[in-house]
Amino acid sequence: MVNQGSIVQKSPIGFDSAKVKQITDILNPDLATLFQLFELWEKHQWYVRGSEYKELHS
Repeated sequence: MVNQGSIVQKSPIGFDSAKVKQITDILNPDLATLFQLFELWEKHQWYVRGSEYKELHS
């Protein structure tokens, strides 16, 4: 089902589509923030030197 430019699939555990849309609208900003933090971690780990280097690159 297409809803306001986003795709909402049928819930495998039986939530109605309005509830799924509400939940995804709440969680998507958090997911985007998590991806941004991961990318920052990946970028900045290459600038680490000294005793922490081996721990980050293992």
